[in-house]
Amino acid sequence: MVGAFGTGLVVGLSVAIFVGYAAIAVLETAARDGLGSGLSAGLGIATADTLWAAVAAAGTVVNRLFMPWSGHLNWAAVAVLARRRKWIARPAW
Repeated sequence: MVGAFGTGLVVGLSVAIFVGYAAIAVLETAARDGLGSGLSAGLGIATADTLWAAVAAAGTVVNRLFMPWSGHLNWAAVAVLARRRKWIARPAW
């Protein structure tokens, strides 16, 4: 449980940093160009957040679909990465 809490804390803080920067950018835009520009910038950020939420929801659904094959997919990923490492590590001559 602590592992999930730690992961959530790191991800939450990384998202909060972006949100804080976006809020400051919207305030600067509104102060510099007027209320209409500030509202447009805020609407753009809200739209992007909605799209990211949809991607996260779709990822959860896909994760549940592939859960029965997760062990096999992990080994397939190991095989692909091992093969790629051999290809990258060979000499150029």
